[in-house]
Amino acid sequence: MKRQGVTVAAGMAVLALVIGVLFAAHLSGRTRVAKSVQNSAVTLDTTGFNEPLASAVPSTTLVPSTTTSTSANKATAATPIMPAMLPAISSMNLQSVQSTVSSALWIYGSDLAPVTAVSFGGVQVPVLHYFPAQGAIEVETPVRSAGTFDVVLISSGGSSIPSAVDLLTFEPPASNGATTGPVALP
Repeated sequence: MKRQGVTVAAGMAVLALVIGVLFAAHLSGRTRVAKSVQNSAVTLDTTGFNEPLASAVPSTTLVPSTTTSTSANKATAATPIMPAMLPAISSMNLQSVQSTVSSALWIYGSDLAPVTAVSFGGVQVPVLHYFPAQGAIEVETPVRSAGTFDVVLISSGGSSIPSAVDLLTFEPPASNGATTGPVALP
């Protein structure tokens, strides 16, 4: 069945496209789409449609969008701004280590695949292994001064946000019981 040169099937395809674009706009928060259908342009602009979405999710950052354009007769679309997930720590196998000796530390969490380094109060070490099945990475703790420090995961998309579960204490060297200076004898 044809109506003004557009078949019912083509009309349904356009409707499906519009519904898909609306759904994508709802999920991504921002998008611009212009579609030309037989010289009759249908335009959907949802810029600012869901602004609070980015600020409501604290563990994400926004990745800049890119725009692709073709001739005036074809579709023009801007890639939606998609959040890049920041790595996050859920637990660690150790809560304290010796400050004078390196220790193997397993860090469990989410979005660990892109993590390339771990910072212990500003002292960075490389990731030794990534274990996707366990949701963990392994690093060697650095030799550093005694104290309690935030463990921060570093990736190309950004760094983890410090929290109470990422604190690691570097203990001073254990005393061997020897004393220095004069000792009073009974």
